[in-house]
Amino acid sequence: MFIKSQNSLIPKLLLVLVISFSLQINVFAQGGSNYSLFGIGEINRNHGAFYDGMSGTSISVPSEYAINLKNPAMWSYVENTRIQFGYKFNQHLNESTVNDGVRQSLYQNNGKINDVLTIFSIDTSMGLSLSLGLNSFTSVSYYVANSSSVSKGDLSVTGTTYYQGSGGISNVYIGMSARPADYLSLGASVTGHIGTIKTNSQSRYFEDFTFQTVTLKESAYNGLSTKFGFNLTAIENLSIGGYINLNQSMSSDNITTYVSQFSADTSTSNEVEFDLPTEIGLGIAYRTGKFIIASDFVTQDFTNLNYNKVLNSEFQNSYNFSLGVRRNGNPSRNADYLDRMGYSFGASYAQMYYNLNGQNINEISGSFGINMPIPGTGMIDASFILGQRGTTDFGLINEYFGRLLINLSIGDTWFKPIRKYFD
Repeated sequence: MFIKSQNSLIPKLLLVLVISFSLQINVFAQGGSNYSLFGIGEINRNHGAFYDGMSGTSISVPSEYAINLKNPAMWSYVENTRIQFGYKFNQHLNESTVNDGVRQSLYQNNGKINDVLTIFSIDTSMGLSLSLGLNSFTSVSYYVANSSSVSKGDLSVTGTTYYQGSGGISNVYIGMSARPADYLSLGASVTGHIGTIKTNSQSRYFEDFTFQTVTLKESAYNGLSTKFGFNLTAIENLSIGGYINLNQSMSSDNITTYVSQFSADTSTSNEVEFDLPTEIGLGIAYRTGKFIIASDFVTQDFTNLNYNKVLNSEFQNSYNFSLGVRRNGNPSRNADYLDRMGYSFGASYAQMYYNLNGQNINEISGSFGINMPIPGTGMIDASFILGQRGTTDFGLINEYFGRLLINLSIGDTWFKPIRKYFD
């Protein structure tokens, strides 16, 4: 009853996977969320276009082809071996109010490969699957300018200080899922966190006798976490799932360089260790006909995080609530193409993990997704998200953002049941 491998396809897919991993680079880097300045950057809550069409609602939403990044137990529902490529483009409009009440705005954008994932469906009768891949964990992409002044005695100078950052942390994971009973799926994964974040600050003063100074910092990160998930379908058409992500300590190797026009460059290095908090998620989904209605709640308490905390900022408990509706496409290849397409809608509300000037930074967004089958077992998923974060009050920044996510998924049957014959 177990497996038989079609080895002729394995080298080709693994070669594509290795090449794709090597292309994990930023395509655009013109700026993005200025709130990614804080902590470990902007935590990526996008988990592939299939699920992001439902505003990321995915903890208990099954799919026969999409690879679930929230709950490893959902890998048991994938019906064949697949590889998935994802790309994300962000467009931001950042607004702020200066001291004289004048509102300033700046358009910024960035884009990059969001994930390269694969799943090996080893035994569909047992829900036994192995998954591994690379996906974005956090991103840093900001450009901020603040007025600055320095006074000493009767002498004072004024100017502008520019802050810029880029990079992020990626996840490299491997995990398995199984179905020990018809109504229960379990999954577990181990994730390594790796990445580099580069920041710089530059002060420019207007007076002729002044000079510029630049501070450059490069931080290399590594860490490890373990995730466990479940999905329960004891009641017909009702699915309840959850996961816990146990994050262990992270480390950051930092090199800081100071540059000025009238002194030699100087560099210092240090290593910082810090802990990431445990993340807990719960989800529920109900199927009625071709439709799935689902909701997720995810929380993570950053109160004790002691890393990259800036003036007038505090870390706090973060949470995200999302609601999504999906219309499944007709699986029959003889059906009309429009009927074979899937559609989804969603909305979410989140409290960010940082508090600035005594104010919570909250985010609200809505989404739309579409799933387009291609010949064979291929699928193109696309989702579009519009949202708003922050405020122009209290010296803060208001952000409007749009996110376009596109996934290409292709699959094949690598493992077939070995038939048993009885006398």
